[in-house]
Amino acid sequence: MTPDDTRNLFEQLLSKYFQGHPRLLDPAQRTAYHEILEPYRPADVKAAVLRCLREKRYFPDPQEIASRCPAPAAGAFPGWPAYGYRDEADYERQMQSILEEAEKL
Repeated sequence: MTPDDTRNLFEQLLSKYFQGHPRLLDPAQRTAYHEILEPYRPADVKAAVLRCLREKRYFPDPQEIASRCPAPAAGAFPGWPAYGYRDEADYERQMQSILEEAEKL
């Protein structure tokens, strides 16, 4: 998840169920949620949040949400898909290509 995905989680989903909740308004809380949920796909996080809301009436903790998400793929870099990289090898290939183009200049 990217920071924008976390913002959308707070603004579009959690605010429907917990209007005015202090966690929705606290930037430090949003950062904490992002740090814990970053390795997961936004669709998986949304599904996990909805499962939490169906089971309990309180604002879900990020650890509780993460425990309901599928494990991130091995070798996945948190947030990297947002930057266009699939994994470390893909990042290295793209960086090498950029360096080779820069050397030609």
